[in-house]
Amino acid sequence: LDWVTLILTQLASTGFARSAKSIRFSRVLKILRLSRMFRLPKLFKIINGLQYWISGDIMAAGLKVLVWILGILFVNHFIACSWFALGTADDGIPSWVDTVRKFYKEHTEYEASEWYMYTTSLHWSLTQFTPASMEVVPVNVYERVFTVITIFGALVAFSSFLSSITNEVASLRLKRRDHTNNQAQLVRFLSQNRVSLELGGRLQELAQLQQVESSRVRRVHEKDVILLQQMPSSLKDQLRLEVYGPILRDHPLTRTMGILCVSAFSRICSSALSQQSLLPNEELFAFGDEAQCMYFVVAGKMVYHHGRYLATEVVKLKPSHIFEAEESLCEQVLVFEWRHQGLLTARMLCEFVQLDAAVFRDTVKAHVDLTAFFRSFGKHCVETLAKEERRLTDQNVENQLTCCLISEVLYKRGYTFESESDDADTWTWLHRLTSS
Repeated sequence: LDWVTLILTQLASTGFARSAKSIRFSRVLKILRLSRMFRLPKLFKIINGLQYWISGDIMAAGLKVLVWILGILFVNHFIACSWFALGTADDGIPSWVDTVRKFYKEHTEYEASEWYMYTTSLHWSLTQFTPASMEVVPVNVYERVFTVITIFGALVAFSSFLSSITNEVASLRLKRRDHTNNQAQLVRFLSQNRVSLELGGRLQELAQLQQVESSRVRRVHEKDVILLQQMPSSLKDQLRLEVYGPILRDHPLTRTMGILCVSAFSRICSSALSQQSLLPNEELFAFGDEAQCMYFVVAGKMVYHHGRYLATEVVKLKPSHIFEAEESLCEQVLVFEWRHQGLLTARMLCEFVQLDAAVFRDTVKAHVDLTAFFRSFGKHCVETLAKEERRLTDQNVENQLTCCLISEVLYKRGYTFESESDDADTWTWLHRLTSS
């Protein structure tokens, strides 16, 4: 904005303002000068936003280096403005501004423009931070004191800027070197063990993809935040309820649990849920594995192949289902023991929440009403699936069927949709799903 204002001021001094009265040129200049006071917060906000969204080590490191360079230029801009203001102070003594203007007029026969004076000030400021030199020197005691103070400040500031840029570039080089060494080890292993070209190529391609995707992880998990570990348990429980509560309420079974017993629902949120990540083509479970968790997909896509398959066998097969954000699977593990009926892998970088079935069952057993409800639900679920001769799969039962089973169990236990309670809207929601 300072540069734009300077350019417009220069244009105004050359007569451009007279041809621009229709746009109120002088008022525009005043607004630009006033808006300079509000640029810093916006600048830092924009930079932080870009740093959060930019993916990849190279782009992130490049942005940080650019920020430091802009920081150096920003500091020098203010020093240059202060240096020029000191030189134009009307106190009756010679100044560097008088010297430069006199020198410029002697050699060009014209008066030095404001743009020339600004660039000269900026040039002088940059020379105080670097070993460079120029023809501008202080000519009075005030300018000499200002120069000494600037040099001492530059010793500290420039060293900090330079070390930060060096450390960022060195860190990037170290990451790239580790990646290159890992790739070389993989190639040597494949070569020494005479792995086929097809399989070796797929392994190298997958390793490269995982390396790229791992550098793009931007979602922070609770376990990664050290400061949260020092918080009181009551606050952490409240935090987990707000984080995980909306996820559980998207599923009819866990939402109904929250209606029947709020304390059990809160305990599940505080002790049975955790956030996890999955890299591309990474396997979450395979056929025959003992199921231990129910999964809620938060971001990304997961590919499910029903049946006894290995990861190397499903590359060209059509998936049985692709799980996307806001979908869940393996709800069966909450009601009875379960073994996975297929293979689940990540198609891209995935974020999901897993519900520990063992903790869930222990929490349910501590409440008589919940125990009776889940036993009845499990019994009705098995009978319905056997009656319809459905194949066993890790996919959840359709929401409509689940809600029908829930409403049937609740009706037999004396609950009605017309119940006057704080959760009347939830009963309406359940009734709408069962009758749709």
